[in-house]
Amino acid sequence: MGTRVGREVQVFEVGKLYVAPLGPAEAEPLYHFLRGLFEGAGSRYELQRGSYGREVHRTQIYVQDMYQFARSRLGSPLVICEPEGEPISRVGGEFPASC
Repeated sequence: MGTRVGREVQVFEVGKLYVAPLGPAEAEPLYHFLRGLFEGAGSRYELQRGSYGREVHRTQIYVQDMYQFARSRLGSPLVICEPEGEPISRVGGEFPASC
């Protein structure tokens, strides 16, 4: 999973990606996820460098506690991706178009 996420954030040249656990996280799964992020972003970055005719920016990856992350950006818009719950494709029709 981390490899796929890493590739995607690098494809779109996201400036910074913050992995922000909410509370304690088990070290081994977090390690594997982070390792995958770096592998995916790194491999995509190398492809971009070789094929793009312009300078490519590498996505910076950070780990920070969710509470401190949100607190340090008080008043700024945040995009938070939560892996729990139903996929958007299943619940997309349940909300009015104005949402």
